Amino acid sequence: MRGKIPKTELLVTFEVVARHESYTRAAEELALTQSAVFRQVNALEEFLHTSLFNHAKKRIFLNAAGKYYLSIVKETLNKLERDTNSIMTWQPTVQVIELAVNPTFSTHWLIPNLREFNKLNPDIIINIHSLANIGDFLNGSTTPPLCGRDFCSPWSEREYLFEEEILPVCSGSLLSQPQQKLAVDELLNEFTLLHQSTRINGWQEWFALSGISSPQVNNGPRFDLFVDADRRGAL
Repeated sequence: MRGKIPKTELLVTFEVVARHESYTRAAEELALTQSAVFRQVNALEEFLHTSLFNHAKKRIFLNAAGKYYLSIVKETLNKLERDTNSIMTWQPTVQVIELAVNPTFSTHWLIPNLREFNKLNPDIIINIHSLANIGDFLNGSTTPPLCGRDFCSPWSEREYLFEEEILPVCSGSLLSQPQQKLAVDELLNEFTLLHQSTRINGWQEWFALSGISSPQVNNGPRFDLFVDADRRGAL
C-alpha cells in the first residue's frame, strides 16, 4: 500500500486554488463550498507537514514550497490525464510509440515525414514530446529520445539515421551590405552570434576547424529554434 501519496482530489483542489489564488473562485470551478475547498487544502498541508500558501489581507499566494510542489502536481496531473485519454481510446491492434525529440529535429525533419510514415504504418501511433534538454531523459524519463550521438548516453541503444552537416549562416540583410573585411572579434562585437541550445559548442567547433580562435565565441543567446527567432524579428 502506498502510504506517502495524497488523495488525487486533494491534488486537484490544490492545483485549482493555486491557479486562481482564491478559495472562492476555486470553489466555483470545483462546484464545492468554499469551506470544503479550504478543508481539502488544509488536509494536503497536514499530509505534507508543510504550508503551501501565505495569507495576507484576505489574499492567498503560493510560498516557495507551494510553487515547487505545484510544478510537480501539474506535471503529474497532466500526465495522468494524457495517459487516461490514451487508455480510453486504446485499441489492442494499435502500437503506440512515445518519442522525446529536440525541437529543431522535430520541426524540420520528423513532423514533415510523419504523413508518409502514417500511410505506411496505419497501426502505429507516434506521440511526440519536446525534449529541449537531453538531460531530462537521462534523469529518469521512460520516453526514448531521438538525439545526436554527442548527446545520447553511452549505455543507450543506437541506430544510425543520417549524418549531420553543420555550417555557419547569417541573416540575409548582412549579405546586402557593402563587403568589408573584419577580424573575428570585430564581427562578434558588431553582430549577435546565435547558438543552438542542443549544440552549445557548435560555433566553438566550427571556429576551431577553421583555424580561428576567439575569446568571445561562446557569447550570445541560445535558442532551440534560433532560425525561426531571427525570421520573426526576435533579434
